[in-house]
Amino acid sequence: MERYRITPPQPTFGCGACLPLADRQTMDVHIHVIVGRLCADLRVLIDGFPGMHGLAAEEICRRAFQLPRMIRDDVRFSAGGIACHEYYFRYLSADEEDHLPGDRVSEVLRRSFGSADSFFYIFREEAKRMQTGGFLWLCTESRSHVTRLRLLATKGYDLPPAPYMPLLSLDLWEHAYIGRFGEDRRAYADAFLRRLDWEAVGATLSARDCER
Repeated sequence: MERYRITPPQPTFGCGACLPLADRQTMDVHIHVIVGRLCADLRVLIDGFPGMHGLAAEEICRRAFQLPRMIRDDVRFSAGGIACHEYYFRYLSADEEDHLPGDRVSEVLRRSFGSADSFFYIFREEAKRMQTGGFLWLCTESRSHVTRLRLLATKGYDLPPAPYMPLLSLDLWEHAYIGRFGEDRRAYADAFLRRLDWEAVGATLSARDCER
């Protein structure tokens, strides 16, 4: 019987959408070697547990406590790594023009950070301060009746804890930025923000409002 298939997440428009962040060769290694290894490992780990088949990587990670103790940490690492990259690639745009938040997102950013410009500044500075080997997250708060956003930093492939709901993430492992930006994580974070499809981000925020 063929094992449950798990494929590496990547930008909707392919690796070309990542060119301001990394060259094609670097991104190919990122997606098909580094993330590909996580997918291969997870496929083996959950092969004997059909209840996990068909679930998103994030859900597998959060349900790892249901699995035998001896494989829980490995499942969390592999599934968490896949989920982190799904959020990293989710809103990257193929449009080569700079992107800025529209009215819907700008209003939520103003409410949460003072203004969209203030958010861009804080996001860049947080990326600069973070140690390598983790992710910087923009999350919504599920406990809030009014949509508010928060920045959270996690180590390794850890996901944000409840009550925070991930919206997007910035990969701050060295393989994601070192080739093009060196140690300038601030410039890398700025390039990432300007490559996002903010209209799609706004659509996700609106959908979450409807679920409240």
